[in-house]
Amino acid sequence: MNISYSKSSLKYLSKLEKKKRANIVSAIDRLPENGDIRKMHGVSIEDLYRLRIGEYRILFVWRGPDIRILFNFEAPSSHTSPGGDLIRICSAMIRRAEAAR
Repeated sequence: MNISYSKSSLKYLSKLEKKKRANIVSAIDRLPENGDIRKMHGVSIEDLYRLRIGEYRILFVWRGPDIRILFNFEAPSSHTSPGGDLIRICSAMIRRAEAAR
């Protein structure tokens, strides 16, 4: 399995506490066998998936043996959840990341 990271995902990870970062990277290293993984629907990118790690979400593209980590974020609380807006924002960021690739 080949796992690569976008520039924005590496930047986000570098700002996290060491323990949280290690936890997330460990979960990513176990892809695609383990984890709370869901295919994303309603976005323009095929093969887009979401990995849930506690309060964090990792969006990635999974094509055959290649996994590209596109975007990491902390999930909003249910009281402030933007709902569909979050998907639209993430979709725009993902398109930008894919274009830069």
